[in-house]
Amino acid sequence: MSNKKWVETVVGWLNQRALSSVEMERRLKPMFRHAPNARIISATLGSDGRFQRIDRTVASSLYRTRSHKVNVWGLRGCSYQGVEPYDRT
Repeated sequence: MSNKKWVETVVGWLNQRALSSVEMERRLKPMFRHAPNARIISATLGSDGRFQRIDRTVASSLYRTRSHKVNVWGLRGCSYQGVEPYDRT
């Protein structure tokens, strides 16, 4: 867990609203030298009991020819709006 210092930062963000793994990746990049990509974020949050998958949303990419679905994460025990921007209720 010591190499995943970014997880506590994500907990702070998710106290306000649910975020997609791609959005977390974009926010973490300037903050951490070895920031995780969206797949690692989803794998880490999925295995941590503090988090729950709220939804799947479509994300576009410059590297892919088609849009793809990504996970939207929130804190377990918290309720969020059912649509973007997934604010906490």
